[in-house]
Amino acid sequence: MKLIDISEIKIGYNYKRASTAQNNKNMQNSVVPVIQPRNVQSLCLTNTQNLEKAFLTDAKNKYFLSTNEILFSNKGDFKSCVWIGNEKVIASNAFYRIKLTNNRYLPAYMAIYLNFLAEKSQLNVRQNTERISTVTISDVEQINIPLISFEKQQQIVDLFLLYEKEMDIMEKIKQNHKKLINSILIKS
Repeated sequence: MKLIDISEIKIGYNYKRASTAQNNKNMQNSVVPVIQPRNVQSLCLTNTQNLEKAFLTDAKNKYFLSTNEILFSNKGDFKSCVWIGNEKVIASNAFYRIKLTNNRYLPAYMAIYLNFLAEKSQLNVRQNTERISTVTISDVEQINIPLISFEKQQQIVDLFLLYEKEMDIMEKIKQNHKKLINSILIKS
C-alpha cells in the first residue's frame, strides 16, 4: 500500500528559536520543546529532555505531536522515529509528520521500514543547490509499504529494539575500555 493511503502526512512546524528574554505578558506566548533530526538517536523518542525550545505565539493543538506519530526527516540522513511521549512537543519542518490512519500497521514498524529504505537508497532523492539530499512530500506519499502480519511487524520491532540495546551496551564497553587504558597509562 502507498503511504498516502494509510496515513496523514504533514510537514513539521517552521518555528522561531526561543529568545532568552520572553517577558512580554501582553502576548499569549508559549515556549515548547522541538524535535530536530539531530535528536533522533533511537527508534522511539519518549521525552523532551535536551531538546531545543521553540517560541510559539498562540500555539495551536495542530502543531503538537500526538503519541505514536512517526517523524521522517526530509533532508540529509533521512532518519525516522516514533514519538511515544505524552508531553507537548513539536517537530521542526525538517521532518514529515506521519500519522497512521490504518491500524493494521505498527508505527515502530513503519519507522524501521522508512529507515531501511533510506539506508538502501531506495528513496526518490533530489540534490538541491547546496548539495543536500532532499525528498519531497509527494515522493514520501508514494512509498509502498508492505503489509505483513501484525505478529511479524512486532517481531521486527522487538528485534530492532534489541539491536539498539546491544549497540548501546557495545558503546558503553568501548568507553569503559578507553577509561581503563587511560587509567593504566596515567599510573605508568
